[in-house]
Amino acid sequence: MPEHFTILHSGEIDAIQWEQTLQKNSHSASIYMHAPYLDMLTDNWLAVVNHDYSIITAIPFKKKWNIPYAYTAPFVQATSIIGNTSTDDQKTIIAIIQKKLLYGTIALSNISPLAMGAVKTNFVLPLNHSYETLYAKYTSDLKHNINKAIKNELTYHNTNSIDDAMNLYISLNSSKTPHVQKEIYGRLKRYCEQNQTDYCIRSVKDSKGNLVAIALLLKKFNRIYNVLNSVTNEGRKLHANHWLFHKIIESFSNSNMTFDFEGSSIPGIRNFYKGFNPMEEQYTVSKFNLLPFPLSLLA
Repeated sequence: MPEHFTILHSGEIDAIQWEQTLQKNSHSASIYMHAPYLDMLTDNWLAVVNHDYSIITAIPFKKKWNIPYAYTAPFVQATSIIGNTSTDDQKTIIAIIQKKLLYGTIALSNISPLAMGAVKTNFVLPLNHSYETLYAKYTSDLKHNINKAIKNELTYHNTNSIDDAMNLYISLNSSKTPHVQKEIYGRLKRYCEQNQTDYCIRSVKDSKGNLVAIALLLKKFNRIYNVLNSVTNEGRKLHANHWLFHKIIESFSNSNMTFDFEGSSIPGIRNFYKGFNPMEEQYTVSKFNLLPFPLSLLA
């Protein structure tokens, strides 16, 4: 029998049941479905649930001219349909969302069979192996660059400085990501400050003690997310980012964690990630417009 679904505003959900479903489905859950994270990092979000919350999904939305629309929020790569669903269930969920949100962009993992948008690739590396086993599967080019980094006398550090991670990232990337406003970084910082166990920061310094690479990592549902990674021009020459990721993987090896590289369509970054021999995951980005008038009228 097909499931019956209800669409709710985020404040209307049963938060306990929501999080219990994520815990029961930890293999497919992500921090992007964690209600407190969505509350902090999105302008608004809607939930679709069945009668007992065994199936849930979330969609960020905004409003323009008082018309709600779906959007992909910075630092929320993709939400998911969590639970045991059929293709018909998934189609029903999408239809419910699009009845409420008549246009916009939806990013969802695990719906690629629906063929409803562009399929994007994400890279993940299970860390339930020894460091030696993981290292053995690195590409020869990556191993070569790690050896160069060792000769450059780089040092690896655990740090709690959110400002160091954010300030370097913003200084290097703000022109490339103008859609990510300063206030959004503030939201991410507040989430980390209020959820101390959900993040960690790792950095690399050169032989003179200068910061040359840093990563702010989120942690949830046995997964480590590469959310903010930065490397200076000098750090690139020293292969500091190769060293940083290598040491992160080494430090979390032999654990039940999975490292999420946050896959990139930029060729250089994509090739860098692939050097660690990750697995591929897919998510779908779908743009739609069901408005009874041209979208240009909202401009």
